[in-house]
Amino acid sequence: MTKLIVFDLDGTIIDDIESFWAYACNDFGCDIMRKKQGNEKYLKNLITYDEWVEHDIALWKEKKAVKDDFLRSMKKLRLMKGTIETIKTLKKRGFKIGMISDSLDIALEALIPDYKELFDEVMINRIFFGNDGRISGWDSTEYGMEKKADGLKKMAEREKIGLKDCIFVGDGFNDVHAVKLAGMGISFNSHSEELDKAADVIIKKKDLREILKYIS
Repeated sequence: MTKLIVFDLDGTIIDDIESFWAYACNDFGCDIMRKKQGNEKYLKNLITYDEWVEHDIALWKEKKAVKDDFLRSMKKLRLMKGTIETIKTLKKRGFKIGMISDSLDIALEALIPDYKELFDEVMINRIFFGNDGRISGWDSTEYGMEKKADGLKKMAEREKIGLKDCIFVGDGFNDVHAVKLAGMGISFNSHSEELDKAADVIIKKKDLREILKYIS
């Protein structure tokens, strides 16, 4: 029977960061206080998810960040140990592979250039650049934060796989709803007590191959 396994990106597949948005803001020298204020406004339902994305991208634009700046910044990061081996092993076992993330596509492209060959479907925020390398636009995901669960449901429907045959692997509080919805929820490299409580499996070792012990 075909099963679906869906991964978060930041902190799960990308090591050493909880959020690419916060990481890039720090790296580009953005106003951290304004970044935090945007976060608080979203969490208090004072702005929409789209407005939150626009808010953070505006901070990058103020710093005149261009595509090369993003690529340079990404060179400081690395994939979680065992990532590619784990995904290829799961594909050999017949799994469909998905990703639902609040991160940005450029982060995924920089670290896994051939990600379209590894992932059957990706739901993520997207950023666009003009010929001069400057940010020209963006497309915020429909399935960010608590709506990751809706994304998992949609992905499962498209693949014709029941939710009981879905696995979600994440590291943050924004993964809780998806972990609860999936047949198996895995808390990986997490600092969220709420996620640990919701998960069926908790893995603290920073090696993605650890999940293979729990998946048949």
